[in-house]
Amino acid sequence: MVINRVKQLFDLSLDPVYVAAAFDAQPELAHFYKPWHGTRLARCWDPYELAISAILGQLVSIQRATWLLAELIAAYGEPAVNPLDGKPLQLFPSPRRLAAETLQQLKVPASKKTAIIQLSQQVADDDSFF
Repeated sequence: MVINRVKQLFDLSLDPVYVAAAFDAQPELAHFYKPWHGTRLARCWDPYELAISAILGQLVSIQRATWLLAELIAAYGEPAVNPLDGKPLQLFPSPRRLAAETLQQLKVPASKKTAIIQLSQQVADDDSFF
């Protein structure tokens, strides 16, 4: 699982030669590709966490989005212990946890709460969602 996540994180399955040939075969698209030849897509370790972060970050500043994410983790995160120093910490909430919550402690519009809950329900119901 870790190897697959690292491959996904760094987009290691990309074949830049294949991508270049595909763009070169379409002259109307080639000019879009040339300045970024060989560039890989930015990815994340956990697509679920990224999706929740995107929902919280919509239409707010980066500072506010960061604060909202910290608030979500503090209120609904999974308690754990840092294996290196033994200090307590909070892990990102699981999809099952957020699917079962009303998210009342989260200071965001109802539409964001609904989006988070619905996404969490879908991910909790289907482990292959991401």
